[in-house]
Amino acid sequence: TAGACSPKPSYFALQTLCSVLSEEYECCEVPLNGLVLDSRRLLGEDFDFENTAHYAFKRADGSYAVMYWVPKSILSETYEGTVSVALNEALRGKDIYLTDLLDGSVYQLSGDMIGENGVLTNLPATDSPLMLTFGPFSEWTKSEGPAAFQ
Repeated sequence: TAGACSPKPSYFALQTLCSVLSEEYECCEVPLNGLVLDSRRLLGEDFDFENTAHYAFKRADGSYAVMYWVPKSILSETYEGTVSVALNEALRGKDIYLTDLLDGSVYQLSGDMIGENGVLTNLPATDSPLMLTFGPFSEWTKSEGPAAFQ
């Protein structure tokens, strides 16, 4: 007899990604710059955002999404770290959310992660895709109150 089968985690990531990109959007230049700062979470330094895989999208309403992950060989290694980025003017003042595309969890960034000078400090970085949204890019950031990411 055949054993019980369940979808791989990548199935759920693709499901979440398809949901996020179901409305009209266009690809754009990444509207932020990577920084390498001291990482409070790791007692070391951030991973350089410029070395992540990252893509940006925008909608006609002026909202943006930036998806990123640290490319690693999933068969032999994993990665958890942090990245820091400086926002350009188009992103400043917008509500910022972090979504784990692997499980669909949505978090609103805590105040200590958002600097007055437009710097997002020590954001999580993993070997699976994460998404930063600026403004109401996805339906769940328009309607649900996400948990605060600390």
